[in-house]
Amino acid sequence: MAVATGVGGGIIRDVLLGETVPSVFSQEVFLVTAMLVGMGVIFFPTSIGKRIDLVKFPDAVGLGLFAATGASKAMESGLGIIGVVFMGTVSAVGGGIIRDHLLSEVPLILKSNFCGMAAIVSACSLLIFDSTGMPFDLCVILAAAIGIMIRVSAIIFNFNFNFNFNFNLPAPRI
Repeated sequence: MAVATGVGGGIIRDVLLGETVPSVFSQEVFLVTAMLVGMGVIFFPTSIGKRIDLVKFPDAVGLGLFAATGASKAMESGLGIIGVVFMGTVSAVGGGIIRDHLLSEVPLILKSNFCGMAAIVSACSLLIFDSTGMPFDLCVILAAAIGIMIRVSAIIFNFNFNFNFNFNLPAPRI
């Protein structure tokens, strides 16, 4: 599950961008990191379970970084505004959606999570910063920082979207 969550969004992005080999397989540091995190959870479940709130903060950093780098990759591929925001968002939250589907759960982003909004704002920020003429690397760093700050603020202040979708609809009567 850790690997699907950690690299799933980037794989989706790369496939949609038409890359023959997703970057997770050519730059294996992402894959190895996800595997190590997964093994840490397997070997130290009690320690991590007691500190689950602390896990949310590195997750927030990953969200901001994935949103900004996903959006930057989309910009470098020549996508327009909507494509850039979509790819940044998919890069950041796609892995969590894959995880939830593998667990046969409604994706968290559809129930109450603030991650999607942080990813969208991060990707939009990259577009805005880039339009100012700043160096592109600085634009990516600032966009990632904005995504991180929004997600961390949501964690600290318990910002949440409470969607009440009824996914267990009764069968229609004929």
